[in-house]
Amino acid sequence: MRPDPSLSVDLGDLLYGEHLIVWAFRSFARGRDCLIVRREFDHGCGERAGEAFAAMRVFVQQWALKGCRAIVLAPPGGLSLARDERTMLGMFAAAQGGDGAGFAGHFHLLTGGPPNPIVERAVTLVAEAMRWRGHRLRAFEDLAPTGHEASRLSA
Repeated sequence: MRPDPSLSVDLGDLLYGEHLIVWAFRSFARGRDCLIVRREFDHGCGERAGEAFAAMRVFVQQWALKGCRAIVLAPPGGLSLARDERTMLGMFAAAQGGDGAGFAGHFHLLTGGPPNPIVERAVTLVAEAMRWRGHRLRAFEDLAPTGHEASRLSA
């Protein structure tokens, strides 16, 4: 049985690459240039860390400039993902898997419009750098809800 996409996902249940994407997005979207995030890109992307870090910044900057609406982020210190953050992770996972239609679908859910080629290239670069380093990103549907909410699935 697949989890209900409306249920929340806890940060602790994310794979390393998924957590890094959310952490970086939250930091950059709030205007923070965190050296710890940069160091984690070194770990997560190896020799491609510099270009992946820059691409993540481009993704956030393009979103700020051309996004049709603001992405809803969990509050600072929040341990659960906002639905938009889950959708964003789905977009990165689709890019990592070479699923152009999946990328376009997630992009449309977030913006209501067609994919932005600059955003798509930036997302693909980050996702491929993570895959190159062995960090798989899961599809939106495969991000399982946590704790008490997961127990509701079997009820």
